[in-house]
Amino acid sequence: MAGRAEPGAQSDARTSLVRLGHLCFDDFLLLGKRGLSCESSSFERLYPFSPELTSDWALAFNNAPHILLHFCRSDAALASSLCTRASDFVPALEDIRAAQSRLVLAFAYDLLRAKAPPLYDALPWHDWDFSIVARRFKLWQTRFLLAGDGTTVTMCRCRKTAGVYVVEPDETIARYTERKATLEKVRRFRLLPPS
Repeated sequence: MAGRAEPGAQSDARTSLVRLGHLCFDDFLLLGKRGLSCESSSFERLYPFSPELTSDWALAFNNAPHILLHFCRSDAALASSLCTRASDFVPALEDIRAAQSRLVLAFAYDLLRAKAPPLYDALPWHDWDFSIVARRFKLWQTRFLLAGDGTTVTMCRCRKTAGVYVVEPDETIARYTERKATLEKVRRFRLLPPS
């Protein structure tokens, strides 16, 4: 990101993304194995953003067993950790929906990237001054290896380079990147496997 925003500004931006992308708790089904897993199978390491999210997951799964099943299929090591967090009491539907809303808000960027890659690309921090690179290097002699956020925006600026190589582990984003490279006529484009 270009710079750090105030916590209130970040919350407002995420709220706008949730509304703009029509994000809901079911969109967690769009997050693939790479979006859900990490080297540590500990639930706290997987979602370290804030302690209150741990209880929100337990509440949210009460009304969404299909999401819990998706998480368990994506990373079997998570299964026991997620299931032990299930509540013994039956919470009110309003509490469950509030927890789900907080989780959607906390993961708005990841969910938007999975649900609407073009909309995610249009976020302002993906657009940066590429002329700095163009002034320093002869683009027609330079090969670029791109990975991470903003790849599809940067790739379009590399149309006339010696080559553009993109590493993208997520299949949905990889297909979107290939389509965009074709539409934008990026020459010598190659999508590399994450391995």
